[in-house]
Amino acid sequence: VVNRHGSRLPRHRGRLASFYAHADFQGRFDITVHFVDEDIDSGPIIHHHKFPVDRTAPYANILAEVFEASADVVDEAFTKLEAPGLEPKPNDGSKGTLNGFPSLAKARDYRQQLAEQRCGASPPPPL
Repeated sequence: VVNRHGSRLPRHRGRLASFYAHADFQGRFDITVHFVDEDIDSGPIIHHHKFPVDRTAPYANILAEVFEASADVVDEAFTKLEAPGLEPKPNDGSKGTLNGFPSLAKARDYRQQLAEQRCGASPPPPL
């Protein structure tokens, strides 16, 4: 069994990985395809795909880009799986975080950060 994950593992394991990846912007966005094991997003990595995104874009736009790219990324991973000699990469959970649903404080921080990135725009109204 394999999983398509909305960030570069082992960073941002768990729920809403694409939200945390967007909030912790690294200049790119990643999708990881990995084997499923007994823990959360900890199975060996089959394939990483990275692509640039507009840091000021709303999360919904980023999520749409991730979903649009996902089919091709999973296809690339299956091509690797079909080829002889695949050696999946380790997925060291100690080098990442295990996230749950973002708290209200995290959502506010995220909105403030995006507002600041948008050319000094005023912060959004409180939630």
